[in-house]
Amino acid sequence: MSFESAQSSDYFSIELESRMGEYMKLIMYLLFSCGLSFLFPILLIILAKLKVVSVESLKKQRKFFFIGILIFSAVFTPPDIVSQLGIAIPLICFFEISLLLINVLIKK
Repeated sequence: MSFESAQSSDYFSIELESRMGEYMKLIMYLLFSCGLSFLFPILLIILAKLKVVSVESLKKQRKFFFIGILIFSAVFTPPDIVSQLGIAIPLICFFEISLLLINVLIKK
């Protein structure tokens, strides 16, 4: 969105000029990042089933995953902390849940 100044001889006004393209770009980034967020645990479970990663290695590298999650959410969200945390917190929860699911699936 941007602002447009309409000058007249009687007054000086500023009007909001919204652009549909910028709005759609924002919505597409948010949808894309949310979609990738929900695929994250599935990817980890598949990699664990294929024995590419193990639960122990995921637990050891937990801090690097958290940093990666924060970077991912910073890149794919608007530049405010609320939307960044809105993506990062569910991803961290998904990571922890996927560790629990991997433990259950590997023991079977």
